[in-house]
Amino acid sequence: MAYRDDVAFIERMRPEFVRVVAEECLRARDLLRSALPRLTRLRGGSVQWRSEAYDLCRRRLTESVDLAEGLYDGYDRAGAAISDYAAAQHRAKILVEDGVAAETSLGDLIADIVTTQSPAVRLAAPLRQWNDLRSTTSISDFLIEATQRDAIDRVRTTAETLWSHASVAYDDALRVERDARHDTVARLRSAYRLMPDLRAASTLAATIVAVTPGLDGPRGQSHRIGPPTAPALRFDDDFPYDPEARATPRDYASWEKWNLQLDGARAARPDLDDATEAYAHYLEGTGTDLRVDYEEAYREDGTIRKAVDAEISAAQRDAERLYLQTGQTGFQLTGDPSSAGRLAHTGYGASTENWQKALGEHTLYGTADVEVHGDQITMRVTVHAEDRYNFNRDAADIATGAPDNDNGRFSTLGWADGFRTYGEVERTVTWTIGDPDAAAPSGGSGPDRTGMRRARIVRTDGRMARRWIVAAVVVLALAGCDGTPAADRSPTPSVTHSTTPVRTDREPITKRFPALGAFRDVHWQATTTVFTDNRVPGPSDTTIQAVVGLAETDLAAARSGYTWETAPAGWDDDVPQPLRAYLPKNAEWRHSEQYDAAVLPASNGNVYLDDAGGTVYLAAY
Repeated sequence: MAYRDDVAFIERMRPEFVRVVAEECLRARDLLRSALPRLTRLRGGSVQWRSEAYDLCRRRLTESVDLAEGLYDGYDRAGAAISDYAAAQHRAKILVEDGVAAETSLGDLIADIVTTQSPAVRLAAPLRQWNDLRSTTSISDFLIEATQRDAIDRVRTTAETLWSHASVAYDDALRVERDARHDTVARLRSAYRLMPDLRAASTLAATIVAVTPGLDGPRGQSHRIGPPTAPALRFDDDFPYDPEARATPRDYASWEKWNLQLDGARAARPDLDDATEAYAHYLEGTGTDLRVDYEEAYREDGTIRKAVDAEISAAQRDAERLYLQTGQTGFQLTGDPSSAGRLAHTGYGASTENWQKALGEHTLYGTADVEVHGDQITMRVTVHAEDRYNFNRDAADIATGAPDNDNGRFSTLGWADGFRTYGEVERTVTWTIGDPDAAAPSGGSGPDRTGMRRARIVRTDGRMARRWIVAAVVVLALAGCDGTPAADRSPTPSVTHSTTPVRTDREPITKRFPALGAFRDVHWQATTTVFTDNRVPGPSDTTIQAVVGLAETDLAAARSGYTWETAPAGWDDDVPQPLRAYLPKNAEWRHSEQYDAAVLPASNGNVYLDDAGGTVYLAAY
């Protein structure tokens, strides 16, 4: 039997978006169909000519036709499969809506009876409430329901009908979506196998990139000419939604507790407006992106300010270098992503409690428009910030012991959902060629947020008004629990970095980074950043750094399967001292962005390889 929380993911589905993907596939199919007849005629010899390149041309035409036919078949199957899945999503949503309507009517019918029951029943959804009321399962159950037995019997027939209607609708919705998803995945795999492999091993392409100034600068110089391009960032998800998970009374109690703490934090700590807004968005469970006021973060947080300024300075240096290399007086550039803590040389991406909990360690990259007039360079630069707000399995607040698992459980149940956070800072800077450090960026005056913070404390949706009674008690308790007069107290930001000793157990590394294969040995550390004020919810951040000895077969696969280049100078600046002892002496370290993506598919970071000895160093956050 299914309940509403089991089908919450179906309620969040957007079949119209899936349909757009299907239409794009079918549009690509139609374009290929229009080109195929002409390509086929050319291959058939409709043009007669003689040259020493004739045979090569015919082979290339044959390859082109085969390529187009493969793409046509692949897009045709993929488009049809995705279109069918969109239709199934639509049917499943209709079934869920039908079930919700029946469950809502059931809730209205038994509302008066439920108010006399235990807290666990009162907090449950109507289907679970009636499931408890419709039969007696224990002595305590009998005693609680005894006074309401006549009232239960009076509504039993109607309640059973609504209960059955809702549960059948939910079951059918899950079946429709599950069967369609499995069918779609199988059809997409079939379509993928029809697609030609578009990878090329051409040394000419690499040569063109290498000799064209500005296309690909040295790895130590992180900006290159090109339109603004967002990097492909990777984030882990330790608590994915599980439609088979079932909520327990402890889950309901925990949900209530954390919502109360959120309300109390909003009232007691208006200085943490961005942290509480992010946590509230997590509990809303929509999973939609959240834009943060990064200009405010720049003003309020010294570490974020250092990181942004460092990214702007790096963009200035690379803009001047690219002008001197290419002679172009107008161009765009895009930078590589880097963590804020690394840019600020602080080890963590924020120093104030508000931004520690709203963003924590996060990723920055810069894009810019550059113009050169005489000896003056003007750069309009945007520093982009991006992160994913979620919780890490088995991480905990060192000071209070509050586990991330409590909040992560909400995501598993479908009650809450992680989401992308993003924001940006825009500046204009002009400097004389040869003297970039003398320039001061302009721009960035932001709105006064004082009034906005106050306004965010007030809820407008009217849900669970009784929370405010309890929240008021929480606020009074927070105000008086330490014996310090309220006028003398001010919030003290506190962050703790807990680093494990060097570990050699294999299982955590094998599970998190399976692409490393059956490695010979490993030495690793994990650093968890947590917050000592557990009254305000917020996730922790964990960084893993490891030295791994690859097996011979995995080393050979890494050498041949990826494109490598010399690691940039200073790549090892952030290697922890305890791990340096395990790095080989006089090694020739190399780096591959492709290998990064293979080893760290769900994390950001870098992987470096000692090509001769087969040692890998990785940092993942």
